[in-house]
Amino acid sequence: MSTPSALCLTFDDNFVDSWHQAAPLFEKYGARVTFFLCWPERITPKQRDLLMSLQDMGHEIGFHTRSHVRLPKYLQTHSLEDYVSDQIDDGLDWMHKLGLSPRSFSFPYFRFRPKLIEPLLERFDILRLEGPYDEYQDSLSPRWGNRTVNTYCFTDKTGMELSNAYFADRFEWLRQHGGVGVTCGHFIGATGNKFARMRCTEDDLEGILALARAYDFEFTTMSELAAPQPKGQQQAA
Repeated sequence: MSTPSALCLTFDDNFVDSWHQAAPLFEKYGARVTFFLCWPERITPKQRDLLMSLQDMGHEIGFHTRSHVRLPKYLQTHSLEDYVSDQIDDGLDWMHKLGLSPRSFSFPYFRFRPKLIEPLLERFDILRLEGPYDEYQDSLSPRWGNRTVNTYCFTDKTGMELSNAYFADRFEWLRQHGGVGVTCGHFIGATGNKFARMRCTEDDLEGILALARAYDFEFTTMSELAAPQPKGQQQAA
């Protein structure tokens, strides 16, 4: 028996209020989502409660560096060791102060260096590396046992003016070939984010979720991709 294809929906940065506002929409479609948080020291007590609420709903809170630096620019004046100390370990200290223990990580701007993978895998179960490209066919991820994944498509439909065909093409390929499509989004809502391209209205997000349901996709969080294949699934295969 084959395993249904799945989406791993991820949202980046620090848009906690908008993420929590979309929680009923995720619940409606049975979507469990991974939120990659940066700037943890800016989180207010209220936002901390919202993050805990999302986690209690079955969503995952991952990590997205302490201050969302552009890695190439950062390395002009700092070393990779500085990056791990400042952007990873110091940021994780802030996450722990919030009561969060992230198991997954994503690089801001999809910028990484291969030498960072090993030290980060000592701190996290799984890493999201590269961003979505036109040749999306090479970006599907296996369902279990992953430790690094690439991004299959954006969900910033409104801000990036993505067409329905953009999602239909990628979802059809995912349905035919199986595996997991990891998505990347940011702000959820029509207004409230100064970065216009990093936005998806709730109506457009619901369209994406409804299409995923039409394709009978399951939903998975990032850390679940790093887990071993369940014994029952192994026997079925």
